[in-house]
Amino acid sequence: MTQIKTDLLKMVSPEKKAQCVLGYVMFLWGFVKDVGYRTKVCNVVALKERIQAAIETVDQGMFLDEIRTSNSLHSCYEEISCGTLLRR
Repeated sequence: MTQIKTDLLKMVSPEKKAQCVLGYVMFLWGFVKDVGYRTKVCNVVALKERIQAAIETVDQGMFLDEIRTSNSLHSCYEEISCGTLLRR
């Protein structure tokens, strides 16, 4: 299984880190939104429960699939894996 090298991500510039992390955040928000609002929500408590349940179903494989299909995330992941992100 491929592991994201978070130790390298800690060493990059805040701008590049934000660019890479934003892709993951957008994926996560899109997934949670799709699951949470799949049907009409009755109240805030029900919405909170749906959001928590959706987040609990997310695993590393989903993020890796998103990396493979998204050019921007893929380039960030490749740069982190190869260490080239640090040399910019």
